[in-house]
Amino acid sequence: MTMQNPNVGMGFGQSWQNVQASRAAGTVYYNTTPKPIMVAVAMNASGSSSTMVFGVNGINGYGNTAVSIGNVSSAQFIVPPGGSYSVTMNVGTPAINSWMELR
Repeated sequence: MTMQNPNVGMGFGQSWQNVQASRAAGTVYYNTTPKPIMVAVAMNASGSSSTMVFGVNGINGYGNTAVSIGNVSSAQFIVPPGGSYSVTMNVGTPAINSWMELR
């Protein structure tokens, strides 16, 4: 049995970064790091019953649904090294409340 190095997993050598100023809804970004990254996004809904939609390597996932305009929707997901990712809402034009990445 070989021992795994406990200091090479996600989070080791990484830190949470506020990247909100450099992110926009509906834009595709890439994980250019050699490790997986965690993304945590919150957006204000501009339409009733808006659901956050995130894509990783072309596969969509869904955050929670904001019932009314102005409610906040959020999602958290992992992006593999070299992977593409984007976040938007299925209704209206969202306003980003926060966009944090563990990288």
